[in-house]
Amino acid sequence: MLRLRANVQLLRPKISNLFATISYYDSQSGIQVTRGSDFSLHCTSTGVRTNTRTNEKTTFIPVTSLKDLPSTDEQVGGVSLEITMTTFLEQRATLVELIKASKARNLLVRTTLLETFSCSPVDVQLAAGVIADANADVICLCDRDGYLQNGDTEEAADVMQEILEAVTWLDVEGTPIVDRLALRLGGKEKSKKSKKSKKSKKSSSMEQQLELLRMVVMGGDDDMGIVLPVIREFDIDDHDMYNGFTSENVLLVLTQAGRI
Repeated sequence: MLRLRANVQLLRPKISNLFATISYYDSQSGIQVTRGSDFSLHCTSTGVRTNTRTNEKTTFIPVTSLKDLPSTDEQVGGVSLEITMTTFLEQRATLVELIKASKARNLLVRTTLLETFSCSPVDVQLAAGVIADANADVICLCDRDGYLQNGDTEEAADVMQEILEAVTWLDVEGTPIVDRLALRLGGKEKSKKSKKSKKSKKSSSMEQQLELLRMVVMGGDDDMGIVLPVIREFDIDDHDMYNGFTSENVLLVLTQAGRI
């Protein structure tokens, strides 16, 4: 069962050391926790997740109800669920049932919390805790409404830090919640009729997103006083659907950071 750790105010000076390392002692559970070291890219248009080290691929199919679950003879590695934050409480029981039914079929479960960064940290913490407690394998924090594309990287990083602090300070059974996190930046889906006059704005937005990506790969930014957990899975937009990261973007940042 999930529980919130005490002394949350102690998080900021510790989070970079705690979550950027491979192994650390968790005083709450009394065990030595070993973090994963691999990074993965999840293509939102194809549903295929690729491990950047092994090139192992896993296909996720979208589901919204029990009748969508694949049969046992289908060659599917997992299922994906999109969760609207504004209606989470109404969806809660159905989502938990769907996640547990998927796990009973030995499927990986990938969840995406839409509009994450425009919600309060408490609301995001509740949603993440509930789906983690139901044993979801991946919890993707998504900026679908483009809240972090505000032109102020430091302000956006502060918002991201608040959300990540709230989520990572949940204790759940099984895989530590920090190792279940994924990230999708990119904002609202593109209009099919894009105007050339918007190119400069798009470029500026992408530069800001790439700076935020660098921060979550490196564990923060010392100059800004920002500390973040290292996130190891990213949604990619190789088919230019919503101005998100491409594989090339993420791989370049990981390479420059010495992570791969």
